[in-house]
Amino acid sequence: MELAEDANLAPEDYAVVSNLHGDAGYAAGDTVTLIGWGVTEAEGKGGSVMLRKVDVPLATRQQCKDANPYDKFIDFNNVLCTGGGAGKDSCQGDSGGAVVNRKGGRNWVIGVLSKGSQMPTTNPNCGVEGRYGVYTEIARYTEWIAAIMEGKEYKCNACPCVAPTEFWKTRYPNGPTAKVMPVVNSVCDPDATSPPAPPPPPPPAIDVGATPGGNTVNSAGKP
Repeated sequence: MELAEDANLAPEDYAVVSNLHGDAGYAAGDTVTLIGWGVTEAEGKGGSVMLRKVDVPLATRQQCKDANPYDKFIDFNNVLCTGGGAGKDSCQGDSGGAVVNRKGGRNWVIGVLSKGSQMPTTNPNCGVEGRYGVYTEIARYTEWIAAIMEGKEYKCNACPCVAPTEFWKTRYPNGPTAKVMPVVNSVCDPDATSPPAPPPPPPPAIDVGATPGGNTVNSAGKP
């Protein structure tokens, strides 16, 4: 998605990634924020016309496992579950959306939505008591993410292919960073700086005696 105009956000308004830029420091019971464009009603069609968010608790791994008794393909050490209460949940159309933890004045992305839990089987809808959102835990895959960002080949030396708990320290040994990573030629370089903007072009020459035509300025509409 490309905005019609710059968002003009302060550096602290950008989200940083758990175990890539530092330690997000989350635990079961913490209040986290789900973000997405999905449906807002049970059996709803289409998605929301605006980005929405909702605050829910982070579940324990055991609650997550108990809510998915028939799923033999998930390693519950590598996922996070959220919610479990009635009326607040992610839903269809939210897949790929983030779960965010607020810490130290920053928004930390800690997970990406994969699916809803299998339980309860008596009601397939989102936002019912006992249903959890199942999110891939970002901290477990930051070694792969960093390799892709830096244009490197990722090699897994042991199975399962997960990042060390303090992988971020290999990138920032002097402490977590609050910098926003600039993108240079599609490769994220933490030490790069954005190049200065080029100077504006000179105004067009107008012949003496000629009547200059009116200029048209196209203003992009705000989203």
